[in-house]
Amino acid sequence: MRPVRSAETRYKVWLRSLLRQVYARLRERLHSRLPDLTSRVRSDTAPQHPARRASALISGVRAQAERAVERERVERRLTPLVSHIRDANESDLSDHITLSSREITKGIQPLVDQWMAEQVRLIRDVPMEFLDRVERLTHDTFAEGGRHEDLAARIREEYDIADRRAQLIARTGVSQLTAKVNRTRQENAGVEQVVWRTMRDERTRPAHRERDGLVYDMDDPPGDPDDPGEGGWPEDCINCRCYLEPVITEEDENEED
Repeated sequence: MRPVRSAETRYKVWLRSLLRQVYARLRERLHSRLPDLTSRVRSDTAPQHPARRASALISGVRAQAERAVERERVERRLTPLVSHIRDANESDLSDHITLSSREITKGIQPLVDQWMAEQVRLIRDVPMEFLDRVERLTHDTFAEGGRHEDLAARIREEYDIADRRAQLIARTGVSQLTAKVNRTRQENAGVEQVVWRTMRDERTRPAHRERDGLVYDMDDPPGDPDDPGEGGWPEDCINCRCYLEPVITEEDENEED
């Protein structure tokens, strides 16, 4: 029951594209005016007017970004990914245990609804917080009498930070939803034990690498559940790509016969 990589890729491509469009609008509206604005700051003892002008330009970009991350639009984008994740690993258990679709999916929809609401919030925060930081950075630069070239370079650094965050949101979001959906199915199927699996690459946490192949009881997650980096199940750990395989016994397979 691996995380669905195709869903992660699509999520990441879309979210990074959204942020890239915001940055392109910012460059179009603000960057071209930075030389003039910074020169006005140097020729005036009070930089309030250039700062207000910069804020107005950024506000125009923010209004466009707000429309792009409206809840309905984001949900329309995420819904096909959710369906793909829900369907991708469904056969893993159905091949071994005979349960109705209603039984195996019990409790999954509330998880999906909660996940969707959280992703909408996170997605909105990416461009909004980026633009907030750009505005503060612009005001600080004007107040300090900085160069427009340096300001443009620092804005690019802020964009790179936001882009890395967008990738983390997509990667973590897909992994967490996949893990929660699969574990709920396992619990519905009466699975009592699971095998911890890692991606077995250089990005795997050392503590998680040590868990690879170990069997755990479903009611006894490994490590410290209060540690977001190491404890609990994969979906409890930030940026974790591990997954759980159910331990299917002969008794489980024959339970419905």
